[in-house]
Amino acid sequence: MVCRTLLAVFALVAAAQGQSCVFPFTYHGGVFNSCTSVDSDVAWCSTDAVYVGNYINCDERYCSFPFTYHGMTFTTCTMYDDDRPWCSIDPQYGSDHVYCSDGAAVLSVDTEVDKPAGCHFPFVYNGVTYTTCTVMDSSDPWCSLDHVYDGDWAWCTEGDCVFPFEYNNQTYDSCTLDGTGDFPWCSMTPVFEDNWVYCEGGGCGGTLKDAQGRVESPNYPVGYPDNQDCKWLIQPRGGLASVSFGDFSLEASGSLFSTCPFDYVQVTALDGTDTGQHCGTDPPANVTSHTDITIQFVSDSSINSRGFYFYYTVEGGAPGTQACGGELTGTSGEVQSPGFPAHYDNNVDCIWTLPPREGTSVTLTFAEFTLEHVEEHELGQYSGCIYDFVEIFDGPTRLGRWCGEKAPDPVTSTNGLKIRFKTDDHTVDSGFKFSYQYSA
Repeated sequence: MVCRTLLAVFALVAAAQGQSCVFPFTYHGGVFNSCTSVDSDVAWCSTDAVYVGNYINCDERYCSFPFTYHGMTFTTCTMYDDDRPWCSIDPQYGSDHVYCSDGAAVLSVDTEVDKPAGCHFPFVYNGVTYTTCTVMDSSDPWCSLDHVYDGDWAWCTEGDCVFPFEYNNQTYDSCTLDGTGDFPWCSMTPVFEDNWVYCEGGGCGGTLKDAQGRVESPNYPVGYPDNQDCKWLIQPRGGLASVSFGDFSLEASGSLFSTCPFDYVQVTALDGTDTGQHCGTDPPANVTSHTDITIQFVSDSSINSRGFYFYYTVEGGAPGTQACGGELTGTSGEVQSPGFPAHYDNNVDCIWTLPPREGTSVTLTFAEFTLEHVEEHELGQYSGCIYDFVEIFDGPTRLGRWCGEKAPDPVTSTNGLKIRFKTDDHTVDSGFKFSYQYSA
């Protein structure tokens, strides 16, 4: 830009004459529809349609509200990432911003509590830029909530579908059952590239995507319709899923010795769990699994009853990991906390099991360990560690609880071991890595 001293003089003259920004304006051949920081360390605008030296510095009058910054939406000036109140002059923050006056309304953001609300596109993960949701390092599509992935992420949903999309040389304008048969899905790219999500179901079946909820049979408690075949899918996505039934009333089997030939509910999980068919007033047992759970409801063409409802929860899970918890079946292996070495997630609760094996012992060794920091006086194996922690059980005996940067010492057992990892709803860190080895 021209000499700043001369420009300052012009600015004073412009202010005295009550001049204001003219949009669009032309500067050095470029056309600007808003304030700009080109050739300046502060946002400015021309007071003439073609810049001839007259300009003013922009202030909060030229803010764009609401604006998005690092995936968060702001409706006032903010001090986020700065010690002075500021705002973006574009709806999506690029680099142009202005500082606000001391009297401007300011939104204060606690970076330890408030997190971005939605996907940030594009985002960078492990040096690669993504413009849509991705299945990189994950069995399900996800996105970063920040421009550069820093541990904050979200699962992608039907809202991230692209319509129309092409699959197997066919074009789809809505979700489809083709290729799956049980649950509707859609592609997240114009041509299917193995990045897809399940679509929401209606009142009878579908994928349950909330962290918890209550689901009722159709028309509950008035009475379910005839000829139903509903399937609800719960995906732990690396965490732990649970299902428990409340009220339960279906058409009875009519015999003490038969199964349920008319109406029934059956709960299965990919880990082999199967409750069998239940009817009458005998609900399925509670089911907890680190694998997908399906709840199927079937009714025939006559006689119905009140129906049922069930509760479900999904805890834990993060991109970049395999299942959080579960039985470790190899003779040796290495396990990482969800997201390691990036930050693990809040509200994780998972258990890895090393079962006892006849004639062998198993040794557990932690190589890296960094959980939420606690004050020195709170550390201890049997006290403290009230936020994020790891617990180890030798058979039924708890060996201790660890947090901070104090890793457990190596443990060898013939009784089998369990490693529990639990986090609270605030503050995360890089997590841990452990290895195990069975030997005679």
